[in-house]
Amino acid sequence: MPDTTDQVVSDLYSPLIGVAYLALLPLWLLLFVKQVNSADAASPWTALYAAGVLFSIAQFWRGLGLLRQRVRADARGVRMEGLGGFDLSWSQLASLKGQSRPRAGYVVMTLRDGQKVTSDYLIGRAKTRRFEVKPDALEPLLALAARQGVTVER
Repeated sequence: MPDTTDQVVSDLYSPLIGVAYLALLPLWLLLFVKQVNSADAASPWTALYAAGVLFSIAQFWRGLGLLRQRVRADARGVRMEGLGGFDLSWSQLASLKGQSRPRAGYVVMTLRDGQKVTSDYLIGRAKTRRFEVKPDALEPLLALAARQGVTVER
């Protein structure tokens, strides 16, 4: 029986990733404090270590689910709320490619020519974007995309 779901919502977070970034946080903090206390505190290394500290903190909270990734797809389009989020209409998408794994469904979306991903960070300006959904949300998402005229690959 074909899937006729009109809306797909998927929350995905990984506490294991949060713990891994929490383990890296003391290392980044140590390097940052050591660099700030050195004679060459105004070097580019200071900015790099500060970025490492901030990235570890952000990824820790994301990994714990406080900044989880929520993907929503409906007749209007597909949106991802959270860190690196986007909001695209179906007409902007050329294709969706899905790959099911035990812990998550991986989706690669390709935009039509001339389209850009509107994202909250600069890396999101690529023509191809990858994101994850829960394993049980992958097939309904791909079926919804196919009904909206998007090319779907499995």
